[in-house]
Amino acid sequence: MDLGNGEAFLNNFGSHNKYMPPRPRKTLGFMPRQTYGRQRSFLDQQEPIDNQLGDEELCKNSDIQQSSLSSLTLPLKRINSDISILPAIKRGGIQSNRFNPHAYSTVSNTCCQGSKEQSATLKASHELREVGQGHRFKDEIEYVMEGVRSKDKLKIRQSSCLELARLMLKKEFVEQVRTHQYMPIIFEAIHHDQDPFVFSCSILMLGIVLQDIRACNDIVAIDNLLKYLCSGLGMEMDPMALMPSTRQELTMYNDFKDIARQSGIIQKGQKVLTKSIVLSAIACLITESVSSGDIEALTVINQDPDFLHTVIELLIDDLAWIKQPSLSSGAFLPDVLDIDRIENCLRIIERLAFVSERPAASLAENTRLFPLLVQLITLCRAHSFQYPRRTDSINIMLHTLRLLVNLTNGNEPCCDKLAQSDSIHVFIQNFVQFYARCRNYNPEDIQVGIERALRTEVECRLDMRPSSRTFLLKDLALANVGANNLRTEVNGQEEKESCKNFPEIIVGDDANEWYDILLLSLALLINMLELNPVRKEELVGRAIGLDCKAIGDCFHGQCQCEKSTEVLERLVDIYNTEAIISEMTENQVLAAYLALLIGFIVAGHSESELRLYRAIAGQSLVPMLGLLNGYAALQESIEVENARRQDRIELSQTFQDESLNGSFTLAGNEYSSDSLKISFGAPRSAEVQQSFSKIIQVLQDIENRHALHKVISE
Repeated sequence: MDLGNGEAFLNNFGSHNKYMPPRPRKTLGFMPRQTYGRQRSFLDQQEPIDNQLGDEELCKNSDIQQSSLSSLTLPLKRINSDISILPAIKRGGIQSNRFNPHAYSTVSNTCCQGSKEQSATLKASHELREVGQGHRFKDEIEYVMEGVRSKDKLKIRQSSCLELARLMLKKEFVEQVRTHQYMPIIFEAIHHDQDPFVFSCSILMLGIVLQDIRACNDIVAIDNLLKYLCSGLGMEMDPMALMPSTRQELTMYNDFKDIARQSGIIQKGQKVLTKSIVLSAIACLITESVSSGDIEALTVINQDPDFLHTVIELLIDDLAWIKQPSLSSGAFLPDVLDIDRIENCLRIIERLAFVSERPAASLAENTRLFPLLVQLITLCRAHSFQYPRRTDSINIMLHTLRLLVNLTNGNEPCCDKLAQSDSIHVFIQNFVQFYARCRNYNPEDIQVGIERALRTEVECRLDMRPSSRTFLLKDLALANVGANNLRTEVNGQEEKESCKNFPEIIVGDDANEWYDILLLSLALLINMLELNPVRKEELVGRAIGLDCKAIGDCFHGQCQCEKSTEVLERLVDIYNTEAIISEMTENQVLAAYLALLIGFIVAGHSESELRLYRAIAGQSLVPMLGLLNGYAALQESIEVENARRQDRIELSQTFQDESLNGSFTLAGNEYSSDSLKISFGAPRSAEVQQSFSKIIQVLQDIENRHALHKVISE
């Protein structure tokens, strides 16, 4: 055959000719591809092949192999193919068909063979995607866990633990950890390690996972976890407070601190310490345990002989420098306090004091903490109206007030320690000032303050951690409380204002948190006066202005504000304002507790009785008695319903712990041993009913005497 010259041959049969068959693609031969992470290939994994071919057969079928491997990279759609006859993909793994040229063209008998015990067939893309994500996750975490489990290579263990903590920053990764229950596996591999940096990484991982409340129940069920966390507070020197000796250690420490800040556990500008992360994790676990009624977890924490003492000492160390409120215009509370550690310490003691008497017994002999807590309240009050970053101040004040209410409930030694710090005057100022804020609320003034503060917050928002941005948005978009009437008449709709170069700002009513603060302040005053009537002398002789800011001379001594009025008259005046609404709203609740406090003030004090009658609306205590009786009945019905609900919960729970010598009473939901007592059925409701009954009787006697005196005089 005459092929002619080479040029003619190329023109007729060159690579550009449409009749020329395509060149075979380059492949990796017989080496399968195995990659990890996001680049993993699920279509070409090395799998065991039943009928391995010999070298001669492989050579004979080389063309078949080339076309089969190439077909894996082509689209699944083929000419003259029927999608209904394509073989299904099995859950157990992708079977290799690289040596079968007819694997994807028809339904062969081999597709129907196999054991009936194989996994069900994947028929939807989302199921295939789910399996793929699970494989990627297991590949990724097992690759890192190999380094975590390396026993003789400390540097590899440290870097692997740090990498695992960095992976925890991904929400999808944490979800997979929770779904596949990998935290017990990680804890089992790490908790025996004595290296301080590895311990810090394990605590950081726990802290990140515990930010999702759904993971608390799974985490608290890990054996010896709570003891492991409590031991972290007993370290003589914090690992993150040590100076690294090498450049590699310095890099790892800096990476650790960056991860802690990115996770939101530590605020920007705060010190990153291992003990701070431990406190955060324990606070989350205790809060969730109290909410869910987990007596076993609370018992493990409460029986630790050094845990509570360590937390109290850490709190005292962080508060020891406070002398007076900081009113610097450019300083925010996180700039002058370690907010994270203080808040977590307060949460831990507060929750334990709610279910156990041990915190109150421990603090009854402590002479340092109560004065610092009173000064902390005044400091937070000075920063509570610095928009838009006032959330930290409000949260700290609420935690402090709740802690003090739990400590002083029926505990005279704690009340005495608190009264020695001039706390009664501070609580009265707290109540009056926040009540005035609620009553004199003006959204236009708040708008001006926010716009001014925003001009200094733009740069901070750009590099702020996500949780701080959430708090900032909460400050900028104040929630409108429709049921709260503790404010002046303002437009009920949300007012939207926009300023140049700033996002739109929604201003609403911020009186809900102020209302909580003033109600907790009232509860503290009631606790202190109920146990010792002598303390009411500190109130009777005091004078206070409605707009008192509690700064300057007012902070250190008597109120020097204009239009100041004695405390009893001021309280009665507020009662007259709030008791006029007939429905049981926030106003009526406030009026009921005001009536309770007024009753404790005037009980057994004839001069105060006369002042009360001169100031009360209508010069009669009958409406006040009706309000107290109505509130007591409402409180009783609520407690009965709560008791029924608690009984249903208790009947569905069982508790067995042979390692502790104690007794568990299902009806009372309490666990008692020689050194502790955990109780969710505390007689708080009975004490409240007794307090109301006592004051109702006192006021009824006063009303009867004055009615009799009025009849005699006529």
